[in-house]
Amino acid sequence: MPEKEIALYAHLMDLPTHMAECPHASEAYRGEIQELLLELEENHPGTRHSIMAGYEELAALAAQRYRDDGTGADLTDCERCGSTTSGDVCRKCRLLEAL
Repeated sequence: MPEKEIALYAHLMDLPTHMAECPHASEAYRGEIQELLLELEENHPGTRHSIMAGYEELAALAAQRYRDDGTGADLTDCERCGSTTSGDVCRKCRLLEAL
């Protein structure tokens, strides 16, 4: 949900708010990307929708590919500290032993 929509809602509901843009927002990488996307959308309507649709398609493929199908490593308790691990001794205990 865009920040401006939240601010508008707060204003309409008479909720106390502090409305000030971050003083470093103009320098942020996010701002450059936002400007780029807005320019692309202006020149090529539907760009943002296409990007999001592509992302959702990739996310679905990744979820399907990496979904836990029960063939993953069995988790047990570490013999030394009791933390969850896929081996007999957890990584933390092995690192401590190495020190």
